[in-house]
Amino acid sequence: MKGKANISISRATSNCGPDFIHICITDEASHTRIVEMEMPLKQFAQCITGLSIVGVPIEYPECEHLVRIGKSMEVKTEFLPLNYDNFDKFEEIVKPREVDGWVADREREINHHCVSKKGYSITFRRWV
Repeated sequence: MKGKANISISRATSNCGPDFIHICITDEASHTRIVEMEMPLKQFAQCITGLSIVGVPIEYPECEHLVRIGKSMEVKTEFLPLNYDNFDKFEEIVKPREVDGWVADREREINHHCVSKKGYSITFRRWV
C-alpha cells in the first residue's frame, strides 16, 4: 500500500536533561500517528549526514489504529435527547447511532459545553 505521510522534526529543549530531536510520522489521510522517536542532537546529526546508523527507542502510539492508514476521517455532529437529568442513559441513546463505522467521541461525554436547548451535541467519527 502506498500513501502520503507528514514528517515533523523538532528540536526540544529540556530543563531536565540534554536537548533532543523529536520525530513524528503521521499518515496524511487519516491523521494517524504511525511512529514517534526521540534522539540526542549528536545522533541526529550523524544520521542526516550519513555517518551512522543509530538505534533509538521508538514508540508506536496508535498501533491499534493502523487500519486507519490511508483512509480519510469523516466527522458528523448530532444533537441527542440528553440533558443532565437523563445522562445515565448516554450509552443507551448513543449505541444505536454507532453504525456503518461511526463511533461516538466519548471523551466529550458529560461536558456541560455540549448541552443546549437542542439537546446534547456529540461528535461521531469514521474512517473511509
